[in-house]
Amino acid sequence: MKRIQIKYILILFILSIPLIGFTKAYFTSEETLGESIISSGTWNSMPSVIINEVMWSGTSLSIDDQYIELRNTTDNDINIGKWKIYYLRDLNKPPIMIPANRVIPKNGYFLISNYSNESNNSLLNIESNMSNASMNLLKENNGNLRLEDSNGNVIDTVLGVWPAGIQSTTSFNSMQRTQDGIDGLDPNSWYTCSNALCNSSNYWKTDYLSNYGSPNDMNITD
Repeated sequence: MKRIQIKYILILFILSIPLIGFTKAYFTSEETLGESIISSGTWNSMPSVIINEVMWSGTSLSIDDQYIELRNTTDNDINIGKWKIYYLRDLNKPPIMIPANRVIPKNGYFLISNYSNESNNSLLNIESNMSNASMNLLKENNGNLRLEDSNGNVIDTVLGVWPAGIQSTTSFNSMQRTQDGIDGLDPNSWYTCSNALCNSSNYWKTDYLSNYGSPNDMNITD
């Protein structure tokens, strides 16, 4: 009787080997699929830090008077030291790196501007958290923006052919993330900042009526 039981156990073990291999292959495929989802910019939930606003147009003072704003979507402080943003400049140039030990407070913002607000080249009337004069967000130079943490994990992405914002002789409008804009590569995740509150002197030194944005502050919908 014992020999028969051992025989059945051996038979069941042998038959289960292909199933074990299939299960392993299945999880490997799932992992690969996950990486594919991340690289394509399709997200299942709001990233912990998002690219929240992009002033790619520049301002009435200078087309180089640009900024990008990050937002912490969580209830915890997040250290973004040594995080990188790719394609803020020419496609062939290295990314811009955020200095070490910079923190975005919970539900807060982090403003990266081309010029300091103290510069004569900037209309910003609000202090930025970081400035880098090599930023270039013009259409002919940028690709899809990609925010990576210090370990190289992709945190957020933004469509490079700007789906919103205005650059004209009389109007310079930022593009802002919608409240439910999970996927930055989806054009529907963005809208043009055109509310009159975007002209506030809280944000701009002068020429308020030509410039629209809400740097280092909540997005302003119509």
